[in-house]
Amino acid sequence: MPSPVSNLSDPSAGSFFVPADGAHPPPPPEEEDDEPPQSVLQTLSENLSLSFLSRSRASTSDREAREWDRLVVGYLCLLSQWLWEDPQSVREFLDAGGFGTLVEPINQTSETDTVIPALCAFLLGICYEFDREPGEITRETIYPILNRLGVDTLVGRMARLREDERFKAVGPDTVVQPYPPISHLQPSLKHEREDEGEIWFDWAFVDFWKSNYFTIQRGLSTEPDQLSSSASGQNAEATILVASLRDMLRSQSQEIETLQHKVKELTKMKDEEVAALKAQVQSLSSDLRQAEEKQKETEKEQEDLLVLLDEMTSKRKKEKAKLRELGQDVSEDEAEDDGDE
Repeated sequence: MPSPVSNLSDPSAGSFFVPADGAHPPPPPEEEDDEPPQSVLQTLSENLSLSFLSRSRASTSDREAREWDRLVVGYLCLLSQWLWEDPQSVREFLDAGGFGTLVEPINQTSETDTVIPALCAFLLGICYEFDREPGEITRETIYPILNRLGVDTLVGRMARLREDERFKAVGPDTVVQPYPPISHLQPSLKHEREDEGEIWFDWAFVDFWKSNYFTIQRGLSTEPDQLSSSASGQNAEATILVASLRDMLRSQSQEIETLQHKVKELTKMKDEEVAALKAQVQSLSSDLRQAEEKQKETEKEQEDLLVLLDEMTSKRKKEKAKLRELGQDVSEDEAEDDGDE
């Protein structure tokens, strides 16, 4: 009886196993994988690129495009916080093609799309700031591209994020926003059910962005052989403090200017009132002098009249006396006058 055949001499022909004596078959040989598995960061970079492609399809509805936008925003927020102060992760992200993924949305902007270009510019600034590991894409490689895009343009893109309601409305206890927002520019977006909402940002990212915005803004205009964050020696807390002090100084300067303006107005009003009062006093003094002169004149006239009246009365008495001596009759009026006298 022939024995069971378990192997062939030619390995390329494969192997066969004939069960005998209840033995278990040998395990299959493990297949060798030439490519190492993707890291999480590489997967995120690839998913971000695919999301950009999906949102740019012509057949995508406004509602579906908005959902893709929210997904892209989520990826960009996650990557921004992941790559912060991590040069090794920045190198891995750049080697995975993330740099090219960020540049295109910055050049393509619209009135309804301000958030994604702002986040792409912010993440691009993070890559430039913390690109400190050797590799194909270095700070010297990125710097000419930043100049071609325009540092002012990049800063302007990031600044518009602060004006967006989806960013401004987020607070420590406020994350969910109504859908669609009243101020949205796409009238085709409508409710599918009541009390529908959406989430764009969480407070952790908003706080992170506000804390590091000025560092990235300063870093975009830094030469490749300089590091803005390390050279200045300022951490996030120092940046916040400087920004707060600047706002305080700006506010105090405005308040001082307002107070100085009020002082000038009050001084001008006071000078005008003093001048008016002086003019009034002068006018009253002049009127008083004229009244006193008129009074003196009137008194003098009255005195002259009294003297004249006295002279006339004395003269009349003498004339009446002469008339009586001559035997002339004196009229009753004259008699009464004499009696009165």
